[in-house]
Amino acid sequence: MNGREPIISFNTSVSGREPSLGREARAIYGDARVPGLEAPEVPGRRRPLVVVATYDRSSGELTRLIATSNGYDVRVEPDGQMALSLVQALEPNLLVLSLRLLTLNGFDLMQAIRRDPNPLISHLPILVMSGSQQRQDVLRAFNCGADDYLTKPYEIPDMLRCWRRAASLVQRPTPLTALVSDHAMVRQVALAVLLKQRQPGLIDGLARLLFHPDKSIQSAVAWALRRIGTDDALSLLAHPRHPDKLQGKDGSLP
Repeated sequence: MNGREPIISFNTSVSGREPSLGREARAIYGDARVPGLEAPEVPGRRRPLVVVATYDRSSGELTRLIATSNGYDVRVEPDGQMALSLVQALEPNLLVLSLRLLTLNGFDLMQAIRRDPNPLISHLPILVMSGSQQRQDVLRAFNCGADDYLTKPYEIPDMLRCWRRAASLVQRPTPLTALVSDHAMVRQVALAVLLKQRQPGLIDGLARLLFHPDKSIQSAVAWALRRIGTDDALSLLAHPRHPDKLQGKDGSLP
């Protein structure tokens, strides 16, 4: 343990609203469950499958406990090369990683994922959970293909919100998802990367966030569209379209 892990308060109360499950499925939730932040439904699986790559075994097991208590199926791997092989074999719904790993560091792992010829691997949502709050590490992570970045220490609800966003509501192009991060520096770095890379789909992706309930996110998106300055971007600012009328090339919606 590194002393920065989140504190878990166990709640064993039963609300009476838990699903009635067969004997083999009763353990879908555990004592660290946070109501309202449970794992989202995903196609083809009873639980979202998540590979967690972290060199710190105790931290990895704590992450597994929190995540499995909230409905995720988690596999923990401390070795970056083995994590890559695991991702390629299992085609999970999410990869969560720390930057420091054995044999293959987190940056190299993300680049290998994004270069994979299998689109189910190369488009895999990636969340970095790291103790590093250095801007250069966040910048490098986004340039290597991370969708979002969560700095330690964090509260359990913060972690679960990030996992839900990444597992079911990931925004593209990468790292558009990070624009709704609770961490201002992460949002700023993500916006800088998006504006520098100008990947296809960026304008539509930003337009979907114009209706985000957080006014600061709305303001940042409006600033970015003005900075892009194309006719399409300025038209969206002048005549915003509700997300129901917008759909990206990947079919994603906020």
